[in-house]
Amino acid sequence: YKHYAVEARNVKSAAEHPGYMGALFADQGGQEAYVVFRLDCPREMTRIIYGGRLYNRAPKARIEFHHSFDNGKTWTRSYTLTDTNPPWDVIHYEKVENIPLGTKTALIKYLWFAPSAGPSACSIYDVRMEAHYRPASEGFRPLDVTFSWKERQADYSLVARSHRQRVDK
Repeated sequence: YKHYAVEARNVKSAAEHPGYMGALFADQGGQEAYVVFRLDCPREMTRIIYGGRLYNRAPKARIEFHHSFDNGKTWTRSYTLTDTNPPWDVIHYEKVENIPLGTKTALIKYLWFAPSAGPSACSIYDVRMEAHYRPASEGFRPLDVTFSWKERQADYSLVARSHRQRVDK
C-alpha cells in the first residue's frame, strides 16, 4: 500500500497475507488507523466509487470510508461498518455523485479502529477506487464498427466473414 498511499497512520501490513484475515491492520490497538489514497483525473470528476473487502471482528471495532474534495481540509464519511458478528468478510462499495464543479482530485480515506491491534481484530483485505470524469469532447462523433466471425460450412470448414458499418447517431 505504501507505494500508492499519500498518508497513513498506525498502519501495519502482513509480510505474507494469510488470505483469511485482512492485509492492512492497526499497529497499536485502541487508536485509529487509516490510509489515504489520491485520485487524479485529467478533467472534471463526475462520480467516484470506492470500497473494498473488510474484516471487522473485535468487539467495539469499526471501519469507515471517507472522501475529501478539498485536499483533506474537510472529510465526508460515506460508510461505517460496526457489525462484528460473523461472517467477518464484508464487501462494500460507495458511489458518490455530488462532486463540486471543477473537481479533478479526490482523497479517499479508509479508517479503522479496534481496542486491540493485529489482523484478527479489525483489518482490510483490499481496496478498490475508481473515478469517472467528463470526456475530452462532449459531442458524439461517428465511428466505424467491424464485426468479424467464422461461418461453419457443410464440409465443416470455416469461412471468415466480416461486416463494417458506420454508426452515425
